[in-house]
Amino acid sequence: MESNEKSHTRGRRPDPSVGVGVFVVGLIIMAIGGATTEHYVFNAGEGLLLLGAVIFLVSVAITNYRIEPWSLREAARKVVGRE
Repeated sequence: MESNEKSHTRGRRPDPSVGVGVFVVGLIIMAIGGATTEHYVFNAGEGLLLLGAVIFLVSVAITNYRIEPWSLREAARKVVGRE
């Protein structure tokens, strides 16, 4: 039964909430670093914040692609305006 549960959770990955969690942690670290005027702590928090944003955006894009696959040719036609 465990293998069935693992295959079920594997199909739901990636989870955008992981990116939001990293984003929030980075935001809190940035606030702490800014309040204590520790620039290196602030910069580390900013890095975490940006990493969380990238994780979120990539996971949403992957999920969207799994729901509705698209080809590069179709995307190029939409950009150019020739549908």
